[in-house]
Amino acid sequence: MNVARELILWIADNTTLVVGSDLHQGVFPVGDEDGIALTQIGGDENETKMQQVIIHISVQKQDYDTADSTIQTVWDLLSYNNGMTLLDSTVVHSVVGLKFPSFINVTEHNKYMFTCSVVLHLER
Repeated sequence: MNVARELILWIADNTTLVVGSDLHQGVFPVGDEDGIALTQIGGDENETKMQQVIIHISVQKQDYDTADSTIQTVWDLLSYNNGMTLLDSTVVHSVVGLKFPSFINVTEHNKYMFTCSVVLHLER
């Protein structure tokens, strides 16, 4: 199950962000290192339908303030939203902040990078 992909579609459905230009899965496309990238980096799956999934979120933008406000928007959308249903009918019972949004560095493409991580508690 690709939770990162389903979460990207859910974010696009609940915001004005567009998959492919604003939202990316995994890494930023070569030549367009601008936007938001979500990566599923781990989790816990057991014999029940319950699962924990860790999602790492990276934001790269031309200026510091835009990058900061973008990651804060995504953080607020996810970390304060419990009981959501993804488009593939996966029920997310809670989202817990694992790493708060923070500035990382200026990339080789002169973009400001911020990251954060959340844990999704979901039921398949």
